[in-house]
Amino acid sequence: MVSVTFHAEARAEYDAALAWYAARDAEAANGLDAELTRVTGVMAEFPELSAPYDRRHRCWLLHKYPFALYYRYQAGGILVVAVSHTSKKPGYWKKRV
Repeated sequence: MVSVTFHAEARAEYDAALAWYAARDAEAANGLDAELTRVTGVMAEFPELSAPYDRRHRCWLLHKYPFALYYRYQAGGILVVAVSHTSKKPGYWKKRV
């Protein structure tokens, strides 16, 4: 199992999404949090399971929520570079380290 860390901007995207859901429905917010926990757990165990996005990144779509996690599997673990709403322009996050 490898470690999963979040780029600061990816963490901010997730926090904003969680706050948006929490302001509308606490149960939905809890569901989003549980789904992210589930997905990152699977990622940590099977880092190459999800679909390749490009040469460096992979994409994992969340169930029941309109978000995708874009991440890199690199030496030392997984770096989630974006928690992207599926309506956002594809690849907007590519300049993140």
